[in-house]
Amino acid sequence: MLDQVKIISIGSSGSGKTCFMYAMYANMSFGFNGFTFIPSDYNQALVLEKGWESIVLNDKWPNGKGAALV
Repeated sequence: MLDQVKIISIGSSGSGKTCFMYAMYANMSFGFNGFTFIPSDYNQALVLEKGWESIVLNDKWPNGKGAALV
């Protein structure tokens, strides 16, 4: 059982790293094959959730100049 996993995403600015993290969180927060992605910091979970909602509901995409993910 994994207690904590750190995820690193490498790529140039504007390549979609933040959008990928938002989408991955949106899907993995419900779980897949027994694995669930839930940040230990509740505020980080809100950032991920609001980022995905901004894309899906408002068609507002991150600006590609550094997101609020920590």
